[in-house]
Amino acid sequence: MEVFFFLLLFSVGIGYFANTKGRNPIGWAVLSFFISPLIAGIILAIIKDLNTEKKIEQIDSKTDNLKMEMNYNQKFNDYRAEHMSSQIKSLDSSFQNNNKLNTASVNLQLDRKIKCNSCGEMVNYNSKFCHKCGTEMEKERICGNCNKKYPIDSNFCPHCGTKAETDQTCSNCGEKYEVGTKYCSNCGTNLISNIAN
Repeated sequence: MEVFFFLLLFSVGIGYFANTKGRNPIGWAVLSFFISPLIAGIILAIIKDLNTEKKIEQIDSKTDNLKMEMNYNQKFNDYRAEHMSSQIKSLDSSFQNNNKLNTASVNLQLDRKIKCNSCGEMVNYNSKFCHKCGTEMEKERICGNCNKKYPIDSNFCPHCGTKAETDQTCSNCGEKYEVGTKYCSNCGTNLISNIAN
C-alpha cells in the first residue's frame, strides 16, 4: 500500500513537471503511473520545453508586429514629410508672389499723381500741399450722379459707375468749372455746399 501511495505521489509530481514543460499533465501522470516515474521524469527532462518554444513564438510574433508597425509609421511619416515639404514650397512661392505684388502696389502708390486745382501742377497723390503753389490738395471729388465722394484720380465713380467729369457747371449761373473748385469764378457761389445738397 505504501508503494502504491508513493507511486501515485510521484506520478502527480511528474504531471506537475510535465505541466511546467508545456505538456499534458494528466497524460504524463497516467503514463508515469504505468511505467516508472523515474523513466517518465528522464524522458520529460530530455524532450523540448514547449512553454519556452511558445514564448519564443510569441516574442517573434510581437517582433514581427513591431517591424510591420515601424514600416507603416515610416511610410506614413515619409508621406507626411513629403506633403509638408510640398506645402512649404507652395507657401514659399505664394509668399514670394505676394511680396512682389505688395512691392508693385507700393510702387504704384508712389507713382500716383493728381493735378493741383490751383496751378495745374502734377503732384504726388500722398502730398497734402502742392509743391509749386502751396495749395492744399483735394484727394476726393463728388460724383454728379450719386453725390458720393470718390478719389479724384479715378476715371469712374466706384459707387454708381458714372464716368468722372473733368468739368462741371455752376447750378446758379451755368458757368463751367473744374472738379475740386470751391467757389464759382463767375458768381462766387459755394460749389461744395451746392453739390453736397
